[in-house]
Amino acid sequence: MKSLFGCIVTLMIFIAGCGSAPPQKTIRTDFNPATDFRVYKSYRWFDGPFLPGDPATADEPQYRTVRDAINMVLSEKGYEWLQFQPTDLVLHIHSGFDSPPQVDAWITYNWYKPWWGAYGPMIEVSRFDPGMLVFDVIDAKSTELVWRGLIPRFYTADGAFRDVEGFPAEIQEMLKNFPQAVR
Repeated sequence: MKSLFGCIVTLMIFIAGCGSAPPQKTIRTDFNPATDFRVYKSYRWFDGPFLPGDPATADEPQYRTVRDAINMVLSEKGYEWLQFQPTDLVLHIHSGFDSPPQVDAWITYNWYKPWWGAYGPMIEVSRFDPGMLVFDVIDAKSTELVWRGLIPRFYTADGAFRDVEGFPAEIQEMLKNFPQAVR
């Protein structure tokens, strides 16, 4: 009888352990290790075209709020924002959609697209998790993506901030290992 009870308890513990845990909110970054970040001192923000309905860019005040939070961290790291002058970097934010965006045909001539562009006509489908904030840093001269930060579950299904009070800390966490500007 004790062995049957032990088997049942063990089975219940095993089944409980198989339940799905809530997804973790792991902020991730990636960069091109061949990039010499010492040459970068200034940046501007990407000015379009933006994907229609993208939660990161659809609401202008919300876009500016995220942009300003990123600007604050980059300013502390010694970078200068020069929106209407030649710069070393171009910054761009975009997001995952709740449903896949339409397939788009692009003709690119060596300009960054949020999904790693190429030369000539191409078809692209970009897919990030719904609500994910994607922060791209592009070399302005080569137009190559040199750094990317990802914050999962940043936006709600309707495109609002998931954590209105906590998102600046998430942005600081994402950028904590972004290289300091060398002056």
